[in-house]
Amino acid sequence: MTRRLEWLEAVITTDSAFDAFRDAGRIGSYCLSCPQHARSWLCPPLDSAVIQQLAGFTHVRMIGLQIFTTATDAATPAEAILAGERRDFEAQLLRLEKELGGRACGFSGRCPYCDRTPCARIAGQPCRHPDLARPSLEACGFDVAAIASQCLHKEILWARDGVHPPYYMLVGAVFHNA
Repeated sequence: MTRRLEWLEAVITTDSAFDAFRDAGRIGSYCLSCPQHARSWLCPPLDSAVIQQLAGFTHVRMIGLQIFTTATDAATPAEAILAGERRDFEAQLLRLEKELGGRACGFSGRCPYCDRTPCARIAGQPCRHPDLARPSLEACGFDVAAIASQCLHKEILWARDGVHPPYYMLVGAVFHNA
């Protein structure tokens, strides 16, 4: 099935992004209740060098992918709808990372690269896919709902009582120099 998608972008300064959208304490507290916390290289706690690297860039391209749902999606779990688009979305982020000479932040959730294999972090080993895996904006302390609303001019919607919203959003970013 061909799904209707909309790609959204906004470029702001990195200083603006840190000032307006980064609240590491509040966002990090949400991550504490997630079963992936400290069990995936994409999740907190992150090495402070990651945040310092992002802060060293001058601009950030905020990127959203709006994934529209239809009545035929009713029996499809949200995770399946998102997984179908996530790899392509993150591949585009990596392409932009390379093109802009920057650093990408991907979408939160289970790492799509290790599939169902436990993350190497659990065993104290380095990431098996450092060429692909990027921490999420949430893992870096950014408020993705605020980014979606204020930068991309779209609200993040959630399923309610098992009913899909009109669309889901994937939100990522590429930090780069102008």
